[in-house]
Amino acid sequence: MSLSMCCDPALKIFWRINVPQVGFSPAFVMRSILAISCLHLACAQPEKRGLYVPYSMTQHQLALREAVTVLPNITTENCVTLHIFSAITCFYTLGCPRTEESGIGDRLDLFCGVQTIIESSPEALRSGPLEPMFKAGRRRM
Repeated sequence: MSLSMCCDPALKIFWRINVPQVGFSPAFVMRSILAISCLHLACAQPEKRGLYVPYSMTQHQLALREAVTVLPNITTENCVTLHIFSAITCFYTLGCPRTEESGIGDRLDLFCGVQTIIESSPEALRSGPLEPMFKAGRRRM
């Protein structure tokens, strides 16, 4: 999955190395990685979509249950894991099969949530394990 998430070589390393390292603690980050990976497999192997999509949804729901207990209290200690989780959740939502109930407004709220996390601890995010992602973003501007 990390090789198809982006074209930038530094970001490929970031998604392949940094994100899984962050995912070892807390569990909701690893569950979100599993959820997006299963969606990716469902697209890559359509014949197994019926297996991967439900597993993906289960992992995503479990991750959400854990993360919502932490989200109200963003600190410099948890901002990295929350940012990774929220970014993966945005990707997951965009890649998840659409339902009639899902609207664009719900998806836009997710992106606003990512911004809230960034604004809570910008220096901790830009100088820690997420530094390659923020550097790549600055290069694009």
